[in-house]
Amino acid sequence: MATTLKEIQGFMDEAKLKYQLSEEKGGFLVVPYSTRAYRAPDGDEGVRIIIRGDDGGETLSMFAPGLYVYKEGPHALAVFGACLHASYITKFVQYEWDPADGEIRAEIELPLVDARLTASQFHRCLDALISIIDSCDPMIRGAIETGKIAPPSLKAVPAVPPGMEELMRLLAAADPEKLRQMLEQAGAMKPPAPTER
Repeated sequence: MATTLKEIQGFMDEAKLKYQLSEEKGGFLVVPYSTRAYRAPDGDEGVRIIIRGDDGGETLSMFAPGLYVYKEGPHALAVFGACLHASYITKFVQYEWDPADGEIRAEIELPLVDARLTASQFHRCLDALISIIDSCDPMIRGAIETGKIAPPSLKAVPAVPPGMEELMRLLAAADPEKLRQMLEQAGAMKPPAPTER
């Protein structure tokens, strides 16, 4: 059955949530949302959530673009590890890091295929996205600023499995160039584009 932007707007209106409708790229909603812990790069206490139906409405996509920017530097492995760990410890939210421009964002993609999206599902996803952004902010910001990964204590997620802390320490201590080469060879990362002279 999929979902439509109009249906999503109905969920937003019922909950009396503010949003802006954009007609660009097939249409999406921009939702300003306040946060408890997370602070935007400009100091604002909140995030912009983009909500849209992808794949003809068969996938609900909501994401917070530009949460952080870390293009290159000495803490790249810690940032990568923090994003991986944040994705690992949460049910719905995945953190994405684009090495081309350094953007780090959090996203939920809910496959609906032929199911109908309910208001409860929609609001659970939206609440989870905001909650995880707040909970994981100290870990990701700490990795960017110090190169250290300090996993958050989240009530709703399982304890850190045995060996995970050791893996995070090894990632933080690894040679960034060697890791980049390994990821490129494995096809998990594109090599940087050659620069023109």
